[in-house]
Amino acid sequence: MSFEERSYNSELYRPKPEVIYNPSSGLLVVATPWGPRPSARKAAQFLQDFLLSAREDSEATSPFAKLSCLSPLGNQLRLAVKMTNDLIYQEDNKQEYVSGIELTVVLRNQYEVAIAQFGHPFLLLDRPATGLTPLGSQIDLSSELSFETEMVPPLPSKLLGVDPTSDFAVQSIRYSPGDRYVLISRSSLPAEVYALPYGRRALHEISQTLSKTNERMPFWLGSLTL
Repeated sequence: MSFEERSYNSELYRPKPEVIYNPSSGLLVVATPWGPRPSARKAAQFLQDFLLSAREDSEATSPFAKLSCLSPLGNQLRLAVKMTNDLIYQEDNKQEYVSGIELTVVLRNQYEVAIAQFGHPFLLLDRPATGLTPLGSQIDLSSELSFETEMVPPLPSKLLGVDPTSDFAVQSIRYSPGDRYVLISRSSLPAEVYALPYGRRALHEISQTLSKTNERMPFWLGSLTL
């Protein structure tokens, strides 16, 4: 596994995420803070610790019912995100709203890749024989209010930890050698990104494409090769 990232800033503000990349355990956590950065750092660290502990003790009792539509790995990831939501809500937001977090987690075990998403970044699967394939759909509320001449700063539509219940997606994908995941936190994605041919999807080329299509729109960009 390998991971690299870069960001592009403008006069509009988009927070840079806290990233935990653990190749030995097949784990990537991207936690974007909308509020105090220590909350995102705490959430990412808790997720990593919980998932590593769950892998060592697969028979541990869960406070949430397992879903038959998810694999054991998918259920582990779902439980970890739910527990993280509870942690941030109880410690940071129960009395008053202080912090919210956008979250994406990629967890690989042999030939299965489980993914959990709670808001941005966009997650695109890059396979040699296909184009960039979007996994799930993310909405930035600012995209509905912005115009070319008047742009609204990034505004998340989903935040982990602001409510006692959580609404997020978990899915599993079969690993294929050469798989790469492109992660993009940006208010919207231009068609030019999807048009990039295989061999021209390196991080710097995607970054150039994003900045050229709208130089006022900030973004964070990551690339995970499994």
